[in-house]
Amino acid sequence: MVLNRQNVEHSIDRQCIDNSMNNASSIKHDLDRLVDYLWDNEHTNWEELDNPENHIFIAINNVRNWLEGQVRLEKKYAELMNNKGE
Repeated sequence: MVLNRQNVEHSIDRQCIDNSMNNASSIKHDLDRLVDYLWDNEHTNWEELDNPENHIFIAINNVRNWLEGQVRLEKKYAELMNNKGE
């Protein structure tokens, strides 16, 4: 392969995308761990306080719902890509 500006730029773009995807995956994994760690205790506390709207549990629940949505999107994307290859 002949190295030219377009090939080098494509290679750099690809590396940036790969790094970004790896970083996003790592962040999602860490968020998942945090939600798992905090969920039971904060949910119990939230219920004991009669479900206040400003409790940290609301934020934890929102993050959990977002993570579950991401999993559904990733599965749907994989299905679409598998069907595209057929």
